[in-house]
Amino acid sequence: MFYDASFPIFTGLEFVFGAFLIYYVVEELLEVKSRKLGYFSSFHNCLDVCVIVVILELYISIYYIGHNITA
Repeated sequence: MFYDASFPIFTGLEFVFGAFLIYYVVEELLEVKSRKLGYFSSFHNCLDVCVIVVILELYISIYYIGHNITA
């Protein structure tokens, strides 16, 4: 599904989503730094890493598709 990025609401939502993603990644990186390999002993922390990877992949895919449409 494609959308028209010329609407300010979509651009604003992309910015909010990107800001949340950056905050979430930085928060998890700080936790990994403090707990080292013990971070991965919890299922929920491993789930957080999986969620970050999937969201990053989706965000990059949406950005790539949205900027490479030839019509």
